[in-house]
Amino acid sequence: MSVKSTVLEILESSRNTDVSGEYIALKTGVCRNSVWKAINSLRQDGYKICSSTNKGYRLAADCDIISAEGISVNTKMKIPVYAFKTTDSTNMRAKCFLAENECHRALFAAEEQTMGRGRMGKSFYSPYGTGIYMSYVFSPNAEITNAVSVTAAAAVAVVCALEKLCAVSPMIKWVNDIYLDEKKLCGILTEAVTNYETGIVSHIIIGIGINYSTVKFPDTIRDIACSLPGTRGVTRNELIGAISDNLYNITKDLKDRSYFDIYRDRMLVIGKNIVYYQDGKAYDAYAVDVDSSGGLIVTDSLGNEKILRSGEISLRLR
Repeated sequence: MSVKSTVLEILESSRNTDVSGEYIALKTGVCRNSVWKAINSLRQDGYKICSSTNKGYRLAADCDIISAEGISVNTKMKIPVYAFKTTDSTNMRAKCFLAENECHRALFAAEEQTMGRGRMGKSFYSPYGTGIYMSYVFSPNAEITNAVSVTAAAAVAVVCALEKLCAVSPMIKWVNDIYLDEKKLCGILTEAVTNYETGIVSHIIIGIGINYSTVKFPDTIRDIACSLPGTRGVTRNELIGAISDNLYNITKDLKDRSYFDIYRDRMLVIGKNIVYYQDGKAYDAYAVDVDSSGGLIVTDSLGNEKILRSGEISLRLR
């Protein structure tokens, strides 16, 4: 690690605490002047670093910049982390990385996406500095026959992190959206990387986009999107770290479906009339339950039952 990176890691791990220049110099193995240069370089990068005589340095409480160092110090399950100011999409960044590198698990995060993507070819609004845009990569230890179950696992990982750190009560809209107060807070895009020769899924990429503090939304989504409310008291690095740890634990064994109780309990559409879209057509239905693979069990007006494995649904307005 560079001196600058090490200094940032020390500051991120010592939030709300002053760290002396002498201590930083000792930990980095460089002179005080080198520490001072690293601090100034971080300030030029936009980091708000408070300093005071005889006390040292600390990150300002409102300093919230996504970084590999900041994410890493907030994870218990250590995996490679790559952070970017701007990228086309973190899922695409992950795919490019996997094409050239061996990797069992990794995390990619960015301050901004210029080509953020959602399901069904839709775009995901990803403005600079106000959202969480991350992609978690892992090698499945079981045959992947149903991508819905992986997306369900990811939804639970996000919901549990939000509940614990942000004191909110989000709900899951089948199959890949997290809602808060009946508006979309988060979208999830799950993609598989398949070995061309064997046809076996080598990696799963879970893309997650959260409207953390976004205030202005495009007209097309202004009435249906939301961000986390009020003073959150948690940095984006902390939230990314918590989601990463949850994903690590929940994807260790994809045959373990213990998370499904949480998934079912947080399901927004159960017991409601819905409209689901399939092959470009709209169908009325009633959402009954979810099965053990994450499929949505619905009935039509005649009582005929069907299990939806993919597609797009929306709540029927009354």
